[in-house]
Amino acid sequence: MTLVTHHERNVVALQKDNESYLFFYDDSEEERHIIRETLGDFAADPDLSFTWSDCVQLCRGMQRIQQENDLGKRLFRKSRFS
Repeated sequence: MTLVTHHERNVVALQKDNESYLFFYDDSEEERHIIRETLGDFAADPDLSFTWSDCVQLCRGMQRIQQENDLGKRLFRKSRFS
């Protein structure tokens, strides 16, 4: 699994055998919700190799990215006003 954040665009990615799953989203709750729904749809699709375990792994990755982004924003605001 790969996690990347750059200029408030985030990516969670999963490489499985010869397939790659890449999901790009911004920091809005709406986009995070859409990606979580899409991950669930992919996991429920029997024609894909994407599993519920993959879904959970990427959702956890999204949580880590959000926590890091939130921490970075708090530190930035604190340093600007200290």
